[in-house]
Amino acid sequence: MHLPAVTSGRSRAHNKCGNNRNFLCVLAVFLALLFLMMPAQARHEDKEHHRILVLQSYHPNRPWTQWSMEGIEAVMNQHKGEVRMDVEYMDTRRITDPEHYRKLFNLLKHKAKNRNYDVIISAHVNALKFLLEYADQLYPDVPIVFYGIQKSFLPKLEGKDIITGIIQSRTLEPAVETATRLHPKARQLVFVNYSRNKTKELGLKRRIAKIEQNYSGHLRTISWWLTEPTVEELLKVVDGLGDESIVFFTGLYKDKDGNRYIFKRASELIERRCKAPIYALASNWFGYGPVMGGKYNDGFIEGRMATQMALRILNGQRPQDIPIVREGVSSYVFDYVQLKRFNVQLSNLPPGSKIRNKPESFYHRYRGRIWGVITVTSLLVLTVVFLLVNVFRRHLAEKKLIHYQDQLKKLTSELSVTEERERRSIATRLHEQIGRPLAISRDKLRQIDKSGCDNRVARELGEVRHMLDQTIEDTTSLTFDLSPPMLYEMGFDDAVKKWLVEQINHKHGIATEFVGDGQAGFLDENIAVSLFRSVRELLFNVVKHANAGKVKVTSRKLKNRFYISVEDDGVGFDLSEAAFVDVEKGGFGLFSIRERLERIGGRIEIDTGPGKGTTVTIVSPISSKKTADKRA
Repeated sequence: MHLPAVTSGRSRAHNKCGNNRNFLCVLAVFLALLFLMMPAQARHEDKEHHRILVLQSYHPNRPWTQWSMEGIEAVMNQHKGEVRMDVEYMDTRRITDPEHYRKLFNLLKHKAKNRNYDVIISAHVNALKFLLEYADQLYPDVPIVFYGIQKSFLPKLEGKDIITGIIQSRTLEPAVETATRLHPKARQLVFVNYSRNKTKELGLKRRIAKIEQNYSGHLRTISWWLTEPTVEELLKVVDGLGDESIVFFTGLYKDKDGNRYIFKRASELIERRCKAPIYALASNWFGYGPVMGGKYNDGFIEGRMATQMALRILNGQRPQDIPIVREGVSSYVFDYVQLKRFNVQLSNLPPGSKIRNKPESFYHRYRGRIWGVITVTSLLVLTVVFLLVNVFRRHLAEKKLIHYQDQLKKLTSELSVTEERERRSIATRLHEQIGRPLAISRDKLRQIDKSGCDNRVARELGEVRHMLDQTIEDTTSLTFDLSPPMLYEMGFDDAVKKWLVEQINHKHGIATEFVGDGQAGFLDENIAVSLFRSVRELLFNVVKHANAGKVKVTSRKLKNRFYISVEDDGVGFDLSEAAFVDVEKGGFGLFSIRERLERIGGRIEIDTGPGKGTTVTIVSPISSKKTADKRA
């Protein structure tokens, strides 16, 4: 029984090992396919992007090289991710020996093994010469777009269908024409030349000879050739020249060691010794000599145009279908200081001329900040105007509101007077037409009862008399509520004292005291009514809320004001909440008293606090304005 179990275990182990080997085989096949696909994928990704090679003849620090690269990058920045660009600098201005070119060839050949270019941009003549000699070995059948090439180089491009580009304009002849127009007093043209290249020297001599022929009628032409340029040699040529001459520097001079810009430190010396305007054929002269200007090919625009032509080729256009631009892009450039020195008006310059060293106006220098300040100031002014308009509207609304409040107070006062008059009229009629007949009826019933009646009639008469007493009391109370007759009959002090004793002392059991100076008789009738009602409302508040055991009312006249104080020894209250408590409970409390007093020109003063009792003082004028006017 044990052996089959062992056999079964080996079988399972064998199956498990077989499954593992199958899994490893599948994994190995998958990884092999993945590694095989990666180069193809890399080639596919590389194929998705176009590549451009920019071959610069000179060192990257040369101004012309920098300007042209800025033009190239200005176009390429719009195609990032679509077109990739490599830049090679040959540095053939400084290093010209054959060994340098041989090493360049080997280096570029080594790099070309890992790069497939779709188009080449050639900058300046040395790069194009190099490509004409070695392109078939380095970049076979790759289209070439050139710039920075002189017209004399065109014959070497005949039959080259995959080459197109931009030919630079000749700038000497236009510069001479413009200079003679800007300086009409000049009588001679002085050309200061330098060239180590015999071919260039012969070409320049032919051009100067042609200029001499064109101006032979009214201008003399002098041509100087410097073999080893030095400051001393240059000064011998230009020393003493005045505004009857126009000087042209036709080259960038180098000393015997090949150093350029040898006249940089002699700029002021040249300007002192030479009083003639100086023109140059290279914009590099600016900053290194007292040069007025000239016409110059624009490296930035040439680089931009060449890149645009290269992109047209990438988009499928054949190079032979893109014609060579035989007149490059050039522009006049002048130095502002030299223009002022020779009194040349800016309006006389050729259209589109560029001015260097022109002093910026305050506006031109700070126009960004100026417009920022103007914008912020404008916004602030608009905001202030908006706020002023709102304030003005609010002021008008407040004036209208105050006017309406004054009218409302006036109307309320008139309504209060009318109401009091009606109350008094109704109270008088109640007293005269109801209260008095009831009192007479009660007295007659009393007389009938005294004359002798049986017990049943006497009992019924007693019930009727009791009902009459209750009705008379209710009528008297109603009459008093409408308009207290005692106020008109007894005066303010006596009315307050009587009502205080009857209502507060007898009815509610609160000890009372009244102190008066006897001057209440001076009160105007309407004011007396308002004060009486205010005092009565204050006393009702004492009964309802103060839990007081004693209350004291004091009245006194001081000058032309009347003072009434209601003082209790109750629980007091929080004055900050007093204006809202009664309103929330359905009444107007102190608010109604304040409004009533303001209508007659009075005020209310309160001294209270939780647990310290309350003293309310009413301050009122003696008479209303209308009464005072009538008395006057």
